[in-house]
Amino acid sequence: MSCISWNCHGLGNLWAVQFLTKIVLQKKPNIIFLSEILCKKDRVRIVKNILGFEGAVTVERQGNSGGLDLIWRNKEEVNPKSFSKHYIDTEVSVQGWDKFRLTGLYGEPYRANRRFTWDLIRHLHQISQLPWCIICDMNNTLNHEDKRGGHQYPNWLLQGFRQAVEDCDLVDMDIKGYQFTWEKSYGRNDWIEVRLDRALVSYNFMNCFKNAQLTNLEITTSNHSPIMIEPVIIFNIVPSKRFRFENAWLRELISTKIRRKTNTIHSLLDSNGQFVSWNSETEWESVIECVDWGITEEQNLELLMPVEDEEVKRALFSMHPEKSPGPDGMSPCFYQKYWNTLGKDLTSLVKIFFDTASLDCHLTDTNIVLIPKKKCPIQMDDLRPISLCNVAYKVISKLLANRLNRVINGIKN
Repeated sequence: MSCISWNCHGLGNLWAVQFLTKIVLQKKPNIIFLSEILCKKDRVRIVKNILGFEGAVTVERQGNSGGLDLIWRNKEEVNPKSFSKHYIDTEVSVQGWDKFRLTGLYGEPYRANRRFTWDLIRHLHQISQLPWCIICDMNNTLNHEDKRGGHQYPNWLLQGFRQAVEDCDLVDMDIKGYQFTWEKSYGRNDWIEVRLDRALVSYNFMNCFKNAQLTNLEITTSNHSPIMIEPVIIFNIVPSKRFRFENAWLRELISTKIRRKTNTIHSLLDSNGQFVSWNSETEWESVIECVDWGITEEQNLELLMPVEDEEVKRALFSMHPEKSPGPDGMSPCFYQKYWNTLGKDLTSLVKIFFDTASLDCHLTDTNIVLIPKKKCPIQMDDLRPISLCNVAYKVISKLLANRLNRVINGIKN
C-alpha cells in the first residue's frame, strides 16, 4: 500500500499525464494526491479513467491557479471526510491494517498568508484521534538546511511552522533519496533547491506503522518531485534485466547495475504456416534508385545549410525526457539535464554528420522491441514492432525532420 503526493503544476499537460501513467505502472500506488492541477473536474475524470482508478475527490482551480485532486484505486478503501481549496481529508481502511487518516494538503504559497496553513493544521488536528498522516506541498520549511541557494527564509516562517507541528504532536518524516523536492533556475548561478514536499505523521501513526518509509521519486515533469509514503514496506524480488540509465541518478549518480535480457522471440509463422527464423539485409541502394527526385536545387541548398547550435538544442529538448532508451541505455532526460556539459560534444557530432554524411558504426544500433497484440503471439501480425534508438541518433533524425517540414509542402509530385 502506498500514497504519492505531487504538485503536478497543471494536469492539462500531456506530459504530466504520461508521467503519472508511468509512475502508476512502476510504483502501483493505491492513492495519489495532486496539487495545483489547474483544471476542471472533467479533465480529472479523464485522467482517473486513464489510470484505472475508481474513487476521486476534486477541488477545481480558482481562476487560473490552484486546484486539488485525490484519487484512489479501490473505491471501498478511502472514505472522504472534508475538503477545501487547501486540503482533502480522508479515512483509509485497508483489509488487515489499522485504519488511519490521510490528509492531502497544499500550503499557502504567499508568505503573508502562511499563518492560515498553520492554523488549518491545528484545526484538522482536533477533528479525529485516528493515526494521522499529512502528505503535502507545504510551501514552507522547518529549518535552514531545507534550502540550498538564494536567501535564507526569515526565522519567523521557520518558527511558525515548527510551532504548528509541535502543537499538533506531529513528526516530520525523514525522506529517502534526494533531500530537496523543488528547484528553480537549474544550472544557473541563481539555482535554488528547497524541500517543500513532506509527510507529517502523528505518534500513533508511527506506532501502527513502525517501518513506514517516505521516498523522493525525484524525476518529474514539474518543478516539484513526487514523494511516496509506504506505511508498510513489501519487499519484492526484481528480476535482473539489461542495463538502463535510471533518470533518478541525475540527482545523485550511483553505481550502475549490469542487467541481462531474459526474453527472446526465436521464430514466427511465415505465409506458408511454417515457423522460421530470419537473417536478411536490405539492399538500400536498389531501393533509393526507385525513388523519383522531387527536391529543387533551392530546397536542397536550404536542407544542406550549416547546422546551428540552437537547432541541435531545439531538436533535443523537443523530445519527451522519459522516452525509452536505446542500446546505450541513456534517455533524453540525461542529455537535457546535462546539456551544459554534453551540449558541445553532441552539437559537434551532429555537425560532423552533416559535413561528412558519416556516423560512428555503433550510433545507428537500434533495439527492436516486439509488443504483443494478444496473449500468445505466433505470427508477425500478432506483434507491433517499435524501434528504440540512441538519443544522439534521434537528435539527428529529428533535426532532419524539422528541416524537411520547412520544404515538404513545396516538393514536386
